[in-house]
Amino acid sequence: MLALTSPEPFTDLGAEEIEVLAERHGTPLFVYDDAYFRASVSAFLKTWQSAFAHPKAYLSYKTNYMPALCRSAHALGMGADVVSGFEMELALKLCPPSDIVFNGPLKRAGELERAARDGITINIDLAEELETLEALRTSGRITTA
Repeated sequence: MLALTSPEPFTDLGAEEIEVLAERHGTPLFVYDDAYFRASVSAFLKTWQSAFAHPKAYLSYKTNYMPALCRSAHALGMGADVVSGFEMELALKLCPPSDIVFNGPLKRAGELERAARDGITINIDLAEELETLEALRTSGRITTA
């Protein structure tokens, strides 16, 4: 189990404060505790880095692509794991392409082209993705595949 240095999140929020937040912002409302998140990520990364020779951890944008949370994860050294063109575009605004991994099945040709041109790591899930990348390379639309 990871040892966290910050207290449990939201223990100081009472029912009245929660109601005010809901009234002000509507529901459903997603709220996260950045200090707790950073402490959790830091503890995880410390353990991860002690277990592997060349570790790199990635935040799943599919799980949560809230820009503030992503920025916090990237500031601590995590990369971006993306599964769509939308997520890739957001990740490109928040971290360098070399810190992005494009994952998941059914990647579109345009998404594969963008990822390859920008130097994003592509995890191949289907033979068709290799065929698409080869077609893009032979047509001159990308220089490496």
